[in-house]
Amino acid sequence: MPGKVKVFISYSHQDERYKDALEKHLGVAADRLEVWSDRRIVAGADWLAEIKQALAGCRVALLLISADFLTSPFILGIEVPALLRRREKQGLRVIPVIVQHCIWDEVGWLKPIQARPLDGVALADLSKARCNKVLADLAREVLRLSAGTQQRPARRAPGLSEPEQPPVIDIDRLPAGTDGFFGRVHELSQLDRLWQRDRNAALCVLVAPGGTGKTALVQRWLARLRARHWCGAQRVFGWSFYSQGQADDRQVSEEPFLAAALAFFGVRVGAALPAHAKGERLADAIAGTRTLLILDGLEPLQDAYGRLHSAEGLKRLLGRLLDRGQPGLCVITTRLRLDDLADHRRSDVNRDGNALQHVLDNLDAADAARLLYRIGVRRAGGGTIAESRAPIDLEWLAAGEAFGCHALSLTVLGRYLTDAHQGDVRHWREVKLLDIDPAWLGDGRNVYGHAFRAMQAYERWLASGPDQKGTQKLAVLRLLGLFDRPATPDCLRALLRAPVIDGLTEALSGIAEAEWNTLLADLRTAGLVQTAKWQPVAVEGYGEELAQKRMVNGNKNEISRSAPRKPSHPPARRCPPTPKPSTPTRCCASTSPSASPRAPRRPRAPATRGSMST
Repeated sequence: MPGKVKVFISYSHQDERYKDALEKHLGVAADRLEVWSDRRIVAGADWLAEIKQALAGCRVALLLISADFLTSPFILGIEVPALLRRREKQGLRVIPVIVQHCIWDEVGWLKPIQARPLDGVALADLSKARCNKVLADLAREVLRLSAGTQQRPARRAPGLSEPEQPPVIDIDRLPAGTDGFFGRVHELSQLDRLWQRDRNAALCVLVAPGGTGKTALVQRWLARLRARHWCGAQRVFGWSFYSQGQADDRQVSEEPFLAAALAFFGVRVGAALPAHAKGERLADAIAGTRTLLILDGLEPLQDAYGRLHSAEGLKRLLGRLLDRGQPGLCVITTRLRLDDLADHRRSDVNRDGNALQHVLDNLDAADAARLLYRIGVRRAGGGTIAESRAPIDLEWLAAGEAFGCHALSLTVLGRYLTDAHQGDVRHWREVKLLDIDPAWLGDGRNVYGHAFRAMQAYERWLASGPDQKGTQKLAVLRLLGLFDRPATPDCLRALLRAPVIDGLTEALSGIAEAEWNTLLADLRTAGLVQTAKWQPVAVEGYGEELAQKRMVNGNKNEISRSAPRKPSHPPARRCPPTPKPSTPTRCCASTSPSASPRAPRRPRAPATRGSMST
């Protein structure tokens, strides 16, 4: 039937009544859909050959899940493996439909796939009218998906075949995501569309202030792609520029990114090759495969006008990808609009532009209330409410609105209310903004002011605790607040060495490693810090002992100098900088003093990333 999209229904004969009901709803669109099940096989036909032919030719597959389905040797041995292979290699749409109660969520291959009905409710539990509505909605969804598969086939480079091997992936340098994620349905759908169906898009920029949830959104989208076997990606590479710091006077370099990306894509270049040439070589390698490139936190490389500053390699990389096009997609997160894309930006005037720029808003009020509930804010006085009530309860809505529906601010507020007030939402009114630089308050719309309110409440609560542990936790947070990047073990050891630093490290004087790790674990549970493994890189000539000797010798030379003279070898007056890890991380292993702050600092916008749930 040319022009029609074949829909394959895999089911157990014990569930035939559900198959028949589904076929009726799909049959309403018989002019566009061809529904196939094994009941279509005529007498005398080679039934196995026909099933395999249908498996190979379908555009959408519906699996009617029940205990009978999940224990059928034929279904699990023939149909499911064939469909999963096509799903991984060709992006076949496979939709499980839960028809009977069973432990489907314990099945490894089935658990990651989004099922219908929503929330895993079985059709057997629904009334006849409700069941009909679910099946009608499913038929409408299949029709919409099938239209997309006809009009927008998966993009690939000219002459490239579908990837036969799993994609090569390196996204360990990206900041960690978040367990509590709400909303952003439109943004997730837009990213799906750009990756799977928009054959012209080459780059997408997500712009928002810190703490809004840019990185959390990208991490959630990557998790969705991972669950769908990366939807045809051949290479996935991620990099975060936050690991180099975010201070205004910081000299951030693109070189670590270029070196790591060239190595990942197998491009060999000479050390003397200029940055712009490296960017061109990298763009050629990326455009040769279906690559997903994630660049997180680009603003350290941008000037005040949003232009890339002292980053000729990256500028040439992005420009070449946009000029030539590519079969993959580059996703960028930043706090500033990327002005370099002006000529390629898609707009009403330039509908063929292959660069999209999307400004993220804060959460809506309902999602803000859900976020607070998920964190642990579940009480209003003596009564605990159900999660479904939080988005419509005036107390939860008022708390979200009072903190601007800003993800970072709400996360800190939620942790504070959970720890200090047993999750009672009414205490949000006690979180007042005191002793904060008026420049942060402005006209009341500055998102960081909300975050400071929540962090200051946490600070007062920790400081007023009955034991020393709260004071120690507060000291750890203040210590981490000195850094505009992940705090590495060697830096923290240096700060914790005697003598103590007044107003900073008194509570941590002489702390044992086990006690330090316990403090970090508590702060990590509270969502205030992140920890990760860290391995220092040995750089020739920059060992710690050698650095100390140079510093001592340099001081001796300076003290013994009786008159100004030009030494043959300048004394080393400062300890050489600690080498950066080869793999930038948000923070470091809790097995040694190391962590990364997740709270905003004064007097500039929060440099470190908060626990964002959007």
